[in-house]
Amino acid sequence: MLTQDDRRQLWDQLHAGGAQDRLSPFLAAAWAQCASMGVKPDLDALPCLPPEQFEEAKWNAIRAYGYANRFLFKMLPLVSNPNMGFALFDPKGVLLKLYGAENIQSWCRAHGIARNTVWRMETIGANAVALGLQQYKTMSTVGEEHYCKPLLDVAVHFSPFVTDNEQRPGEYLCHGGIYRA
Repeated sequence: MLTQDDRRQLWDQLHAGGAQDRLSPFLAAAWAQCASMGVKPDLDALPCLPPEQFEEAKWNAIRAYGYANRFLFKMLPLVSNPNMGFALFDPKGVLLKLYGAENIQSWCRAHGIARNTVWRMETIGANAVALGLQQYKTMSTVGEEHYCKPLLDVAVHFSPFVTDNEQRPGEYLCHGGIYRA
């Protein structure tokens, strides 16, 4: 098991171009894409949408928000780990709502994770949310696998909400997703 210091050293090595064998080929390619886009890995906090854009994002995701919100409120009493939380995202990687005990809420605040933060590849680099939305698949990223520093000490497991596109058979629509940390 890696310590927090070990994770930070490995993360530093990855950003210096070493230890690439510690990442899956898929994640290594995602990291290379982030570097080519000029994503800054050493952020102190995650970028946020302006309030008017956040209100628009919430409105556009109202159906997914309504269904997921009901589900998550029913799930929370079943979660016995006070360090586990959930987050609801729109299809563009905007965090709409955080769910969880005060422990996880406090941790999120300390790491700059809040409603209206943007988890896209071009803003914070490779992470389970950005990759899951891009691939329409459930994804996980742990510690040093995250391109961005604020996510170094968390494991993120993300599942997108995907449905068939009725106008284009064989294609899918993504309506957002849920992450568990």
